[in-house]
Amino acid sequence: MNSINPYQGFQFSNQVWQNIDYLNEKQLKILTDKFRDYCEKAPGSRVARIRGRYFLIFLFLRYTGARISEVAGIDDQNDIDYHAGDVTMAVLKRHNPHKKNMRKMVSVPMQAVKKLARYLALYPEMKGKAFAINRSNFFKLFQKLTLECGFSKTLAHPHVLRHTRAMELVRAGVPLTIVQQILGHSNLNPHFSQIFTAIADMGMSTASGSVGYLHRTNSTSPVSLVAFLVSIPICALSRQYL
Repeated sequence: MNSINPYQGFQFSNQVWQNIDYLNEKQLKILTDKFRDYCEKAPGSRVARIRGRYFLIFLFLRYTGARISEVAGIDDQNDIDYHAGDVTMAVLKRHNPHKKNMRKMVSVPMQAVKKLARYLALYPEMKGKAFAINRSNFFKLFQKLTLECGFSKTLAHPHVLRHTRAMELVRAGVPLTIVQQILGHSNLNPHFSQIFTAIADMGMSTASGSVGYLHRTNSTSPVSLVAFLVSIPICALSRQYL
């Protein structure tokens, strides 16, 4: 399936898009449905419990833009605000000892949080370990389901959800400094910078006045980050396929 340019109608160099592997909106819906079906068609309670965790991992990867090691380290009892939809997690960037004790806060749609709450209500024995999966098994499952969707091998890795989330945020007009903070990056992929700069030059930023506020205050605190994301219409940041 060919990628769809999320800025169709704007004039960008094709090279900008070709250097980033990400899922377009249609592909994202197809893959989300694939994971949901895999979970819902589980043969028996034990298998449903296992598959349900994989679907949760998929959803939180998709909405946080985090690395799988970061999502797998989430404590479902202490790291999630079930009322506000905020998730706090460690920043686990390889080869960077300075980030060893860093943590970040990211807002996710309440539908994802409610999905987790329903899972824990159904399987209370999983409290405190809902995200503690075998990452190798998840890699294999992600690749299997992605290829079954007919997508290319370049998209058959969980990291593509990270790129996809970054594209959504940039598309919504979120400042690059904030996108970096959400992703836990010291530096953002230069191709995202090219896209954001092109949009800014055309005056096509779609985010609210909070963009200017964050630029003026140079605020990067977790509280400001969450407040900024909440200020953007949810349709600009995510599509609800839960």
